[in-house]
Amino acid sequence: MKDRVLASRYVLALENVVGEADLEAVYEQLISISEAIITSTAWASIQSPVLDIEKKKDLLKALCSKVKANAVIENFFYLLLDKNRIQLLPTISKQASDRLSDIKKEILVLVEADEGFSSKDETALSQYVADKTKKNVKLELKRVTDSLGGFKAYVDNVVYDGSVESALDKLKLSFN
Repeated sequence: MKDRVLASRYVLALENVVGEADLEAVYEQLISISEAIITSTAWASIQSPVLDIEKKKDLLKALCSKVKANAVIENFFYLLLDKNRIQLLPTISKQASDRLSDIKKEILVLVEADEGFSSKDETALSQYVADKTKKNVKLELKRVTDSLGGFKAYVDNVVYDGSVESALDKLKLSFN
């Protein structure tokens, strides 16, 4: 909880520094560079309390120059290092991603479905969620093989369960 609060403060501070005009591009770059840093072999070294802060900055500088990072983003990473908050980077990246989705008025819908879930079903589900949320839907479909049929859709903190297993469970409960 504490990490999310701190991360949201850093994201808000970055938003205030950048301003609305470049915010979308800065968030996109922050997310992609953060992912590159977190998945790199240097991530463990950057988080290590043993490594000197200047060497950590050198590692970050090399990573940032490799991906041609914006100066604001590079300085943001240095600030996280100076304040000993670099471990918040994954949470900050997630917060920035959520904020970027809000700016773009997009919502991510993760759908688990079997092979019977057609493109017509995808369209209908996307339209339903778009109508409910008033946002553009970005649907990610994961095919599952252990399902009896139907789907489960994850939208923010809500699960829409249209699976056969769920229907059978409800039927079973109604007999009790």
